[in-house]
Amino acid sequence: FKKTQKSDGGWGSIANTAIVVLAYLAHGETPGKGEFGQTVELALDYLINAQTGEGDGVRFRGADGNEYAFLIATYALAEAYGMTQNPNAKTAALKGLGRIVRNQSPTGGWDYRLNKTSTRDDMSFEGWALQAIKAGKMAGLHPDGLEECIKKAIRCLKTRNFRNGGFNYTAGGAPTGLTPT
Repeated sequence: FKKTQKSDGGWGSIANTAIVVLAYLAHGETPGKGEFGQTVELALDYLINAQTGEGDGVRFRGADGNEYAFLIATYALAEAYGMTQNPNAKTAALKGLGRIVRNQSPTGGWDYRLNKTSTRDDMSFEGWALQAIKAGKMAGLHPDGLEECIKKAIRCLKTRNFRNGGFNYTAGGAPTGLTPT
């Protein structure tokens, strides 16, 4: 990754950059330290500087519009803050987490556009939202409504769970790859 990082600090997209940051952080690499410190620092700066807007208008420039990149980037920024206490990562992570929390759907999940009035959500998207929320909570970031958001998400997971380990992909759908027992 170090050899293929672009001069702007990214790897071609917000989602790619966030996933690479998560891989480096999982390996214990932090900004400014060791062989990959400069790489991680540039990548975090890329994510922080790509964030625009406030409140529910927070976005990442260059994201595809389905918001997976938003969730993954917020997850990476929350993890980075937890490991480094970088105040810029904190600010960016809190903005992202706030939007995630405020835009949870009535089902307890999230739809692809973070539209809080939608009842169309799915487990793949919810997984990234939950990872971001978990990382934020572990880092000590507590946007308004976080605890209630977590409770709603757990209820959502419970309604989607089947005894044989499967989950409904969407509300009311059949479990992915499994038959209910």
